[in-house]
Amino acid sequence: PKPPHLLTTDTEIVVNTTTTGGELEFVLLPTADRAYVGVCVDHNDEVLTERNLHRANSSCSSVLAEEVWVLDDLRDHWDSLKLSCWAGIGDKRSLYRQATLDAFLKPDDLLEAVDSKTTESLVGTAVCSGTVSIDNDVTVDARPDVTDRDYYAMELYDPHLNRYLSHQYE
Repeated sequence: PKPPHLLTTDTEIVVNTTTTGGELEFVLLPTADRAYVGVCVDHNDEVLTERNLHRANSSCSSVLAEEVWVLDDLRDHWDSLKLSCWAGIGDKRSLYRQATLDAFLKPDDLLEAVDSKTTESLVGTAVCSGTVSIDNDVTVDARPDVTDRDYYAMELYDPHLNRYLSHQYE
């Protein structure tokens, strides 16, 4: 879990160590009558992650794109949606993580898995997908040296409807 005050749509976050990095994820935002889909980078302290995942998730903000899509509009072509993330310095950026959503749990399976671990309603909760495996052949440089990067740029592309969710933060 990540404390809700650490979820942001800001274009700049503050970190307190040079060992932080981001994990590209889709995010599900369930409400009482429907669920929404967005894109985010779960930023955390990578060194702390190896020792205590809960504390690592509480060490940095996770950044979400401001726009979201209705999940029901994506169900028939879910697997074709494509996540991409770049890290950069100045005007030079490089792709460091990319995958289509067939590499992840389906949205309903993810929501069910999270719901089975809590007694609280998921309404109003941001459920992040987790990131693609390092061993997944669709991953591009899954553990790059990004500690000296100035920014991250994230994108969720829907080729069926030819639209993008995107966001960038420093």
